[in-house]
Amino acid sequence: MRDRLANLELQLQAQGRGRDEHADLAIKVFELSQSLKDKWVTAESQEKWQLLEIVCLNLTLIEAYLDFSMRKPFDVLTGGLIPPDNRGDRI
Repeated sequence: MRDRLANLELQLQAQGRGRDEHADLAIKVFELSQSLKDKWVTAESQEKWQLLEIVCLNLTLIEAYLDFSMRKPFDVLTGGLIPPDNRGDRI
């Protein structure tokens, strides 16, 4: 029983760390999304490639155009939030 209890306690601690790590990652993604434009303008070419690898999932050159798809959650940020249905009232 002690071994089982110790194992369950370890699993609970691991779950708590997982949530904290996800929360930290979400904060870092949000902060990057807020400063991405400024970072892009001041970045060297190697840094720009790193930013593209972070944000973009697929980069494909089709004729003279660059085709790409965004990684999650950046795809949501580029599309904007869909406003909920409202009654059409004006403020």
